[in-house]
Amino acid sequence: MKDKKMINIDIWKEVYTAANKFCAKKTWRIIDDDSQLFAVVDPVSKETYYCCVIGHSGEVFGLVAYRGDFGYSIHRKMYLNANFIHLEANRDLCFEQDCLMAEFVRKDELSDFELSIIKQLGFKYKGVEYPKFKNFTPYYAPEEANEFDAKILTSCLEVADLVYTALISDQDYLLKEGYVRTWKKLSNEEWHESWVKSPEIDKKSTTKKVQKIDSSSIKKSNFNFKGIWEVGSIVLATPIKDGNKFFFPKSCVIADNMSGFIIQQNTIKPSDDMNLSLAELLLKSIKSSGTIPSKIIVSNEETLHYLKLSLADLNLEIEEQDSLPAIYEFRAMMEHDLQERSFENEIFL
Repeated sequence: MKDKKMINIDIWKEVYTAANKFCAKKTWRIIDDDSQLFAVVDPVSKETYYCCVIGHSGEVFGLVAYRGDFGYSIHRKMYLNANFIHLEANRDLCFEQDCLMAEFVRKDELSDFELSIIKQLGFKYKGVEYPKFKNFTPYYAPEEANEFDAKILTSCLEVADLVYTALISDQDYLLKEGYVRTWKKLSNEEWHESWVKSPEIDKKSTTKKVQKIDSSSIKKSNFNFKGIWEVGSIVLATPIKDGNKFFFPKSCVIADNMSGFIIQQNTIKPSDDMNLSLAELLLKSIKSSGTIPSKIIVSNEETLHYLKLSLADLNLEIEEQDSLPAIYEFRAMMEHDLQERSFENEIFL
């Protein structure tokens, strides 16, 4: 729990007040389409937060503010793949979210810190009206928002109110192909809005970002060409504790497509370069098996691009497919094993 002596109650009063107004108006009745994005520029960090309102489905109510170009790209990928998000190939997108969230929940979902803030502020709630503020970082379990996050969410909720009013009279207020209506706060504390070009969501890796790996020893060896290998990464849904945080482990996997045999596997940190790790693991797999796969299957174009450049000397045949069945079966097995271990720890600790 945060130190009460360090709490700036005025900051929390502002974000709770903005959230109360947002909830009272049921803003999601007017703004609730993932195409109705708006953006807010944080005056301190200069970061742009791309906001969407959620709640029309009647399941989760609130506002999500996606952080920067990366956060925007994940949101758009999730939106474009909304009908396929249950598929294994798209499942990891949920772990990549980079955003802040103001959500309305029941009282029993709040922490002691959140309850103490509400008590100090003297606000009263009932049902699914209790504000909860969270910070999502890619591959880490969400954390309670801090005061810096609270200031940003206050701005986003204030702008949501402006958007709410504008949309009542103009349903196309946020629609302009390739642009996002963006708000900045001026020196006089007034909001100024303008159309800003949307970030690109399909930026490909470039040769500057790709680390070339020495594969000359394999090229000189008389290795056999045999089999079809799957090369990919998966995120395991069971979090692991790292200090005061919990992260979802990411595993790089090389698997035989026909037999399902796991040739190599390596768990990496959220900060590690996934494509570089895959390239290094693939080279290790070739060396240890004495075999170069006749074909390699990957699940995304970025990995395909990276492997071709980093291991260019091997002239590997690489193909992008929607599914990596052997790797996804491995994930199911790993998650089952992690859940069993977690259950045993709960019993014996």
